[in-house]
Amino acid sequence: MNEQHSFKSFLRQTPWVISSLLLASLGCVFDGPRYSADAPTTLQIEPTSVIITADRPMTFGHKISSYFGTNVAWRVLEPGGGTVDDRGHYQAPTKPGIFRVQVSAVSDPSKKAVAKVTVVAAPTGPITAPNLVETGASGLHASVPLQPGVTYSWSIQGGSLQSNAHSNQIMFAVGAGSEILLKCRMTNAAGESHDIYQQIPKAAPVVFRLDQTSATLTVGHSMRFGYRLAGGIRPSIIWSTPLAHSGHVDQNGNYTAPMKAGKCLVRALPDTAPDQAAQVEVTVVDIPDGVIFVPPTFEAGKTSVVAWVVARPSLKIHWNLSSGTIEDDPSAQTIHFNPGADPAVTLSCRLTNEAGDTFTAQREIAMAPN
Repeated sequence: MNEQHSFKSFLRQTPWVISSLLLASLGCVFDGPRYSADAPTTLQIEPTSVIITADRPMTFGHKISSYFGTNVAWRVLEPGGGTVDDRGHYQAPTKPGIFRVQVSAVSDPSKKAVAKVTVVAAPTGPITAPNLVETGASGLHASVPLQPGVTYSWSIQGGSLQSNAHSNQIMFAVGAGSEILLKCRMTNAAGESHDIYQQIPKAAPVVFRLDQTSATLTVGHSMRFGYRLAGGIRPSIIWSTPLAHSGHVDQNGNYTAPMKAGKCLVRALPDTAPDQAAQVEVTVVDIPDGVIFVPPTFEAGKTSVVAWVVARPSLKIHWNLSSGTIEDDPSAQTIHFNPGADPAVTLSCRLTNEAGDTFTAQREIAMAPN
C-alpha cells in the first residue's frame, strides 16, 4: 500500500521536475543579457569629445544593446584624421585638426555614435635667450614660441624673474654664481607637458682701466683718451666731466679743454660694471703771453742789445736771431744780442708750455738812421 502511494506521488511531481530541469538547461544556454527582438538597438561611444596631442594613441570605448548581436565597426570620418582599429584603439595624426571617430552596429549600420577629436600640437621650444650674460645684468629677455592653447610656467636658477612667469616671454636678472639655468614648462590643451631648459654661461668679469690717470692740456685744445677693456659682453663706456666747467667729452673719449686754466676731471665707466669707474685728472694751462720787449731800433755797430720775454717760469724758452749773434743762453728769459751789420733783424722767441704746445713770438728791429 505504501509503495503504491509513493509511486503516485512521484508521478504527480514529475511535470514540475521536468520543467525545472528544462528551465535550468535553458538558463545555462542563454546566460547573460536577454534582449527582445522588439527592443531598439542602442549604441554609445566613450568619450564623446576628447583633446589629444598629435601622434599620440588612445582607446575609445562603447556600449551597445542589440537583440541581433553586439559586433561594431570603427572608422575615422575625415581623411588624414588618424587611424582606429576594430577594438577602438585610435592613433592621432601628426598634424593638428578637428576630426570625428565613429562606431556603428554591424547588425544595423544606421545605429552609430560619433566622438569629436581635437588634435593639438605637442608643446615645443626652443628657448631663445642670450648666449652669454654678465653678473648683475637685468632686463634680459627670454622666450619660447607662442602656441595656441599652451600655458607656460617659467623658473630660473642663478637669477630672478622680473616679469610674469606665465607668458611665453619673460625678463630676468642675473645673480651670483657661475651660470643661469632657465626652465619653461609648456602644457598644451590636451594636458601634455614638456619641460625645456636653457643653460647660459656667464662672461668673465669686466676689467677696465684708462691708459692714463693724468694729463696736461692747453686751454681750448683737444685730445682722445684711450683705455683697456677685458671681459664682459661688449660693454659701452660712459664718459663724463663730473666737475663744473671741466670742458666736454663725447662718448668716444674725445675731450676738449675749457677756455680757462685749472684742474678738471674726466670720468669713464663700463655701463655693466660701474664699480670699474676710472678717471683722469686734467691740468688745463694757458697759452703763453709771448710778449717780447726790445728797443725798436739799434745803432750801427751796437752790441749787447737787451731783449726779454713775458713768460711764467714753467715755460721752456728758445731765442733765435735772423742775423747777428745771441750773446747769452738762448733758453734764458732775458738775453743780450749783437744785431750785426744788417739794416734790420728779426728776433723770435719760441715758448713751449706745460702741455708741450709751442708758440712763437717775433719782433722786427731796424737799424737807426744816421
